Amino acid sequence: MLPDLLKYFDKRLSAEQPIQASESKAFITLSRETGCHSIHIAELLVKKLNDDHPKQPWHLISKEIIDVLARKISVETRDIEAMYGAEKRGHLLEIIRAFGNKSYKSDQTIRKEIKQFIRNIALSGHVVIVGRAGVALTAGLPHGFHCRLFAPFDWRVSQVMQLKQFDRDHSKRYILETDEIRNQFFVDFSHKTIAQTTFDLHINNMSFTDEQIASLLYHLVND
Repeated sequence: MLPDLLKYFDKRLSAEQPIQASESKAFITLSRETGCHSIHIAELLVKKLNDDHPKQPWHLISKEIIDVLARKISVETRDIEAMYGAEKRGHLLEIIRAFGNKSYKSDQTIRKEIKQFIRNIALSGHVVIVGRAGVALTAGLPHGFHCRLFAPFDWRVSQVMQLKQFDRDHSKRYILETDEIRNQFFVDFSHKTIAQTTFDLHINNMSFTDEQIASLLYHLVND
């Protein structure tokens, strides 16, 4: 998967002139509360889009983007993971890292490069960005459709128990901690919480099957 993504981004983002907003194509960001089925829904959606548009394929962008980002902006994978983990390293650790690494980049610089890279991907079009604070990083870009998946807490607990094989208490802690990390990432990049962020559509994942949600998003993008 990683070599394919690298080849794809090299081709899409290596043009001599940067992509202009007026030349951009449609893209989708899919945000979710922990326990919702974002990846499966995105996979179904991309398949439906590609079945109908084989000559202009869509791509799913998710956690594998961390490795691509690290290579593209010449930093360690752990530095990208720290950004997405909302790790607070403090000024002292920043100074220590700066003296210990000639190729050191500050957290602020890494955040800026992450944002620019994700925005360039969105401008290139025909991508479904799952998580990664996609809606915050692509704010203001044209042709974007931003969806947020939510569900009752108990339903999400049951989903995490099935997927992760955690017990109920562990699943509850995992959801609360993961949602907090994701919210902090939104704040770090956009200075807004998830609750303050505007989405085009909110969908209750408990009320619809993954296939129904993928079909709905497909029609919204194609109409």
